[in-house]
Amino acid sequence: MPELGDWVTIMSDAYKTTSGRIIYRDGALIRIRPTQSSNTGVDFPLDPETGLFQEALGVQEILIHEKRKTPHFSLQLSVVEGEILEIFSVEGTPIGEATVARIVATDTDDGIVLADGTELNFQFIGSASPNDILRPRAAPENVAPPENNSSSNAESVDEKEPEN
Repeated sequence: MPELGDWVTIMSDAYKTTSGRIIYRDGALIRIRPTQSSNTGVDFPLDPETGLFQEALGVQEILIHEKRKTPHFSLQLSVVEGEILEIFSVEGTPIGEATVARIVATDTDDGIVLADGTELNFQFIGSASPNDILRPRAAPENVAPPENNSSSNAESVDEKEPEN
């Protein structure tokens, strides 16, 4: 059975052919972010009792093209501290954005701490509603993240000033 982070193709009556990364996976749902989209998802509900796709979807085949490299969704996002996370609903409606302060990836924890102190606990299953789709974006170069006003940033600015 496919796991969080796998790159898959699912052929079904409901959605025809859907290829992309699994960005959410629990006992009741598999959500795929299609290859051609960075801000939407396709939900494949599962029967919680059997763990199989709901019959109404008409799933005929599942191809796993690439297995995940890590079980941590926080690492699968390939986001780094100081970057921006754009947040969307599964339909692609913008919900907001936040700056990443810290990534938590241990044997028992999987999450991201945002600059405002909010913790996104992915629990090794992905990002739950209302934060359905998370898209990393580099922070603007000329603006330091508010939580990162350290002396190292000041030094890099000082080094540039004498060149003028």
